[in-house]
Amino acid sequence: MPRGKAAKISACLSIRWLTVFPAAVLLIALAGIAGASADVVAPPRVAVSETGTLRVVIDGTEPGTGTVRVNLYASAGSFLRVEDAQAKVEVGEDGTPEVTFESLSAGRYAVVAYHDLNGNAELDRGFLGVPLEPLGFSNDALPVLSAPAFADAAFMNSDGDDEIRIILRYLGGGRPAGS
Repeated sequence: MPRGKAAKISACLSIRWLTVFPAAVLLIALAGIAGASADVVAPPRVAVSETGTLRVVIDGTEPGTGTVRVNLYASAGSFLRVEDAQAKVEVGEDGTPEVTFESLSAGRYAVVAYHDLNGNAELDRGFLGVPLEPLGFSNDALPVLSAPAFADAAFMNSDGDDEIRIILRYLGGGRPAGS
């Protein structure tokens, strides 16, 4: 055999050996692991849920009077029926109360707030159910003959720190309360 051809065969075998050797070592190692004790278990997967906060700033209150009640809704099915979260805050002399909802998952929410002027923990209503106390919805959704739909008041909350503002209004006159 000519010397050049033998060198090519030798080089080819060396390259094949370098390619096959790591694969063989890996197979041997895997065979050893497969024969190991059954006590070796992969760690369980843990679902990580990202949450954030929502700060709600209320405009249009009368300073130093009553309590603002804030209701948070997470779906159209619960909207204005069953609150997913509630908060209340006394109106201070600055007249701009705020509440913070913590540990909220990212998603669509709607917020309704009202100024409970007489402290009875209810939104007082007059003739035909028209609210007598200042009321506001997220997205500044305004009622027209009935309460706005969830879709009108809904906003996206991230898994970070978000803030929305709600303007309270006397619905009979449409003017912001406190003005």
